Amino acid sequence: MSTYFKIITFVTTLIASITALAQTPSFEKNLNDAFIKAKKSNKNLLIYRYDSTSIYLSKTNKQNTDDYLLDSLLRVSGEKNIFTKDFVLFPLEINSDKKDEKEFRSELILDFTPDFYVFSPDSTCLAYLKTYLQGQEISKNIIQEIKDSINANNQNRISFEQKLYTNTVSKEELLQIIKKRFLLKLSSLKLLNKYASMEENLTNDLYQFIEVEYITTKDRIVQSFLHEPKDSSFQDQRKMLNRVIAQRVLENAKENPDKIEFENALMMNQNAFSRSCAISLAETLSTNSYLQNEFIQEQLKSAFEYYKWINDTLNIIDYGTRYGNNILRRYWSKQKEYLDLHLLQSDFVSNLRMYSNDDERKAAMKENGKNKLKMIKQLGRDYNEAYSKDLNKIAWKIYQSTKKASSLTTALKFSRFSINLWKAPEQLDTYAHLLFALGKTKEAILYQEMAVKDAKKSTKMYNSIVEEFENELKRFKKASITPHQKNI
Repeated sequence: MSTYFKIITFVTTLIASITALAQTPSFEKNLNDAFIKAKKSNKNLLIYRYDSTSIYLSKTNKQNTDDYLLDSLLRVSGEKNIFTKDFVLFPLEINSDKKDEKEFRSELILDFTPDFYVFSPDSTCLAYLKTYLQGQEISKNIIQEIKDSINANNQNRISFEQKLYTNTVSKEELLQIIKKRFLLKLSSLKLLNKYASMEENLTNDLYQFIEVEYITTKDRIVQSFLHEPKDSSFQDQRKMLNRVIAQRVLENAKENPDKIEFENALMMNQNAFSRSCAISLAETLSTNSYLQNEFIQEQLKSAFEYYKWINDTLNIIDYGTRYGNNILRRYWSKQKEYLDLHLLQSDFVSNLRMYSNDDERKAAMKENGKNKLKMIKQLGRDYNEAYSKDLNKIAWKIYQSTKKASSLTTALKFSRFSINLWKAPEQLDTYAHLLFALGKTKEAILYQEMAVKDAKKSTKMYNSIVEEFENELKRFKKASITPHQKNI
């Protein structure tokens, strides 16, 4: 008898579960598919907000869908089939990383995130509704509210979207929406560009909204902001902000294969820097000179790395040559500065230590003095290695990009300086290849043999790289054999 009751209970539970499942409305798992299904089935699309971090789980609700908004709808609605009958459903995850959902959220330009959107089969937004839920159940009238919202006369409450589309939005209203979206961490770049087209005199406090956007040289807000402000009282601050904006635009352009955008960004950065250098008369010429040298180096490096990325041969050679020559000029002038800075840091750290008495302090300072010579040698090696790697990178890329003797000779100059600073296998390999390309085969073999030898001794070299060096050595030797030697 006990077994009989267990079977009856199991069957009853199974039927109840199937019935509950049948009553629970299904929803689409892809936003684009949801729009397509709404069009094909000629139904309205109901998009409801879904927050996986705030799921409401009711123990008493047997038809739990893991989302409190839909659960609440099911509890208060007497028409369980109204959803599948009248709507295609889609749960919009507010933290989703899916591209289409992120793009949908980014288009929100209201001062709140609605709990519900209703779209017609042709994808026209019919309504949006905010329930102001704070973990509470939805009103029993929510179904009627959705219907009323769809059928309401919108003439007396023109949406912001409509105002924007018909160019009837005011500057003040536009700025308020930008501020609200900023607080909600929503992109407002389109609105900022619209605002810039309406307002000539942009104030500095607008920068906070620009700072979080992915900006380019084409954006109106960027172009307008970089103009001199009419109010002279904050011109100096504007110049500094312009400098930051121009740098951001350049960083974005470095990842953009559009060469024109990069070159415009490079020029924009140059102009912003030039204006910022004249900020204060109190700045000395030497300070400005130092800043200019640092800036030029960064500009050349950015250009070289970018053209190398897009494989623009002519610019690789042009900027590679300029970048390399600038490194050679900087090597001697920056060396002392580099050593002084690191030694000063060492002294500062040493002076911060706690000592129990003067004798202990004097002993520690004496030991620190002895260590300085070792430190200077190590700092010198570090400095040389860094400059050597940069020059080698330039020389090798020029070698890969051209067969022109004059360019190869320039690259050879960089490579020779590189191995004088740091005679690593990679540097020797580059130098050997340049010698070979310039017809100096015997010298090329000599340096390639050195590269192979040092590579075999190095614990940092992969076997595949060593083999590659050896194969190149064979190629050089093969090319050195004269026709007479071949016959023998």
